[in-house]
Amino acid sequence: MFDIDNTHSQSVTATVCENAQLFGVTPERDEFDPREVWDANDAMDAVSEAFRIIAEGVGPDGFQLADERESLLWGFVNTFDAQVRRPELRDLQREQDGTEIKSRELELVTDRAQNLGDRDFMRARKDRETRARMPEGTLVAIAGGKNVTDAGAVINRLDKAKAKYDDIILVHGGGPGVGRIAAQWAERNGVHQVVCKPDWNAHGRAAPFRRNDELLNLLPKGVVV
Repeated sequence: MFDIDNTHSQSVTATVCENAQLFGVTPERDEFDPREVWDANDAMDAVSEAFRIIAEGVGPDGFQLADERESLLWGFVNTFDAQVRRPELRDLQREQDGTEIKSRELELVTDRAQNLGDRDFMRARKDRETRARMPEGTLVAIAGGKNVTDAGAVINRLDKAKAKYDDIILVHGGGPGVGRIAAQWAERNGVHQVVCKPDWNAHGRAAPFRRNDELLNLLPKGVVV
């Protein structure tokens, strides 16, 4: 609430507007926003500097605070992620009509907003640990249907990939069809393999899609489909 001093010569409306300018006012989502937008370059410079300070300014390795560097950076990222998701949550809250579908949709989005950062953090750590255990070489992923039986076509593609990258490390899903053909080819040619199998117990029907995400998170040089 703004305190309005009627002893001023200006109108009540002018007083309210002046207070809004002095103390700040945030328009609703569907209202016109007269505030200036921060210059994009200045904003990016500020964010980059903030990341640099967190990355370099929390103390040298070997000290307790340095061990928290990664979680601090992820926390900073999650702050921006929450800002992006806030309008979506607000819209869903307004649209609630008591139906199970709307309630479930809001529940899923809220859960994603609350837990996505932690999931991203754990996934990034897992991917980094996986890469640390892998031998040196060029990662090339292969994906395809489980009913593919044309081994010649698959082998031909893999031979071309190996001719281009002699230090190839093959990444595949370890399933039947293309995965099995690729595994046999790798064994015959002495090629290292990284197998990303779907975790059906943890992800249910989404397991193949999560597996594909994990495969691509390894940042292969190329993908044979």
